[in-house]
Amino acid sequence: MAENSKEKTNIEAKEPKKNEPKGEFYKRHGNFWFEYDHAARFYPILSTKKSQSNFAVGVVLNDIIIKDVLEKAVNEVAVRFPAFKVKQKRGFAWHYLIENNAPIKVFPLENNVPCPINAKETNGYLFKLTCGGNRIEMIIFHGLCDGNGAIEFLKSILLAYKRMLGIKVDNVQGILDHQDPFESEELEDSFVSHYVPIKFGDIEFGKLLGGKPFMIKGEYLKGGFETDRIVVDSRDIISRSKEIGVTFTSYITGLIAYSLDNSEKAKKKDNYVIMVPVNLRNLFESKSLRNFVTFVRVILKPHAYNTIEEYAKEAQRQIVEESSQDKMARFISTSVRAQRSFLLQITPLFLKEFFLKLGRAMSSSRQTIIFSNLGRVQVPVEFGVDYFYVNMNASKKNTQNLSSVTTDGKAVFTLTRVVKEKEFSNCLLGLIENGNN
Repeated sequence: MAENSKEKTNIEAKEPKKNEPKGEFYKRHGNFWFEYDHAARFYPILSTKKSQSNFAVGVVLNDIIIKDVLEKAVNEVAVRFPAFKVKQKRGFAWHYLIENNAPIKVFPLENNVPCPINAKETNGYLFKLTCGGNRIEMIIFHGLCDGNGAIEFLKSILLAYKRMLGIKVDNVQGILDHQDPFESEELEDSFVSHYVPIKFGDIEFGKLLGGKPFMIKGEYLKGGFETDRIVVDSRDIISRSKEIGVTFTSYITGLIAYSLDNSEKAKKKDNYVIMVPVNLRNLFESKSLRNFVTFVRVILKPHAYNTIEEYAKEAQRQIVEESSQDKMARFISTSVRAQRSFLLQITPLFLKEFFLKLGRAMSSSRQTIIFSNLGRVQVPVEFGVDYFYVNMNASKKNTQNLSSVTTDGKAVFTLTRVVKEKEFSNCLLGLIENGNN
């Protein structure tokens, strides 16, 4: 999942040349058929029934949700979104996706989000739409899309839902209307579209893997996940950020490091590694609703600074430097070239599963925490939306992750954790809510 608002850089905003996707690349034998995109190919390989790369997007409305109407709405809308109307199949070397014509069900809200998805329960769909009270929540497999694509899908479902209730929506600007035909570019793998060939020997595997980070430890929860959420005035966060000359994202990244210094009692010999997703649609031409994000790895030494301001400024320096268009273009080429290696193409899927899961079990986490800022979500006033939110995934190796989404001036911060201890969460969310007062 990735940030919508651009970080300021001194890079010229010149679009690199884009390779046009091949016509009808998404259709075979009359049905939609396509591979996972290059950001998601390993997600299904590493997934199990209990551990999946899922996240959740949700929305709180002013009125109670009518489940039957919502179910009708999602089934009508999904026809317009072939990237989501799919089920997974096994190929020789990789998993792939094919069109799914089964009905989509709507379920009651889950207690632990984002929980695993039972494909038999969902008729093969890789997302699970739930509702309860005035809340709609969609748990979705990260292999399908990033947070930006998921929110676009949810906005379109909301539009159809409101229309079915007889509510007239005059301005649908910024929403993909299910009554309009889809564009083929929404289905493209934008990593391939922006790939510039490089030699296999030029791949920097060390940068792809990263070093050993500090890990937030604790007693694991037996029930899966717990969620801590606050809703604050986005203008307050923006004001504090501007006071010290950094962006919203850099400021929160600085707060994370400062909170780690002040909440964790364990001895810290390893660096804080805060992963910040970057929405590549802000740098490269793309209408894709699939995955088109990468990460900037912000590396900070424990107790290197005494103030939030110092941490935030260092975070901003690294984010600006690492998210330049040149570096992002190189990452795209590196990622695609690595997966096009002859060895990966000829290795059967069952061997990939064995070795990758073995390697994952023996390896350590790549980051201390992920902070994903989805930016602003704008919808018509007729939708009656209070706010949107996102629940990140977390695991025993990456025990806590943070997201933020802003709707109509309300910034919603959600921390998902798999440990009982709340010292870090309380410290961080307290600083977000009140500043360093």
